[in-house]
Amino acid sequence: MDRLVIFGAQNVYTAELFETLRRLDVEIVAGVLTGGPEWSMSGITCVLQEDEVSADLTAVPAATPHIVPGTRKAIVAQAREKGFRRFANIFDPTSIIASSVVTGMGIYVNAGSVIGATAKIDDHAYINRSVSIGHHTLIEEYGTVGPGVTVASNCAVGRGAFIGAGAVIAPSCVVGANSVVGAGTVVIKDVPDNTIVVGNPARVIKEGVQGYGDTPV
Repeated sequence: MDRLVIFGAQNVYTAELFETLRRLDVEIVAGVLTGGPEWSMSGITCVLQEDEVSADLTAVPAATPHIVPGTRKAIVAQAREKGFRRFANIFDPTSIIASSVVTGMGIYVNAGSVIGATAKIDDHAYINRSVSIGHHTLIEEYGTVGPGVTVASNCAVGRGAFIGAGAVIAPSCVVGANSVVGAGTVVIKDVPDNTIVVGNPARVIKEGVQGYGDTPV
């Protein structure tokens, strides 16, 4: 991959993606706006509105730089409506990805992260800065792992789940679909679907949440 369109480039997290693309020497063909700018967009020379997207542009792989799973899911749907079909996998050159890792598409792994042997990372999952993902761990589609998180071996992070900065997920634990693990939380047993947990050890503070994976936030 040497060229890329950033769809939803107004989002502030684009600044992180931009730094990775710069390190990879990837050309940003265009930044497509789906809302009002949240950052300077410095370094993106071609900025377009959604209605300016051409058929030629949709032939270029896209990336969707939104850290909240539900919002990212909605932006991916918008990109598909505009005709984008290829979503790039972007691995920061400072990350370490085991050769046996299985990946989907539209994945972003930020700087300094390590993904262990035979892990599986599904479509549109995001791994933020300095994350450790253990061997045989699964991150399902739109799962999002925040900065400095440790996910031990044989774990599963469900579809659309969000793991806050600095959390620790103990070996063989499951974080259910659309659940939220608060920053700094230590998970030592399974987290049910659609649940928010915080603390050390993790305790449930809310059940039946709509979920980051299905509802834009």
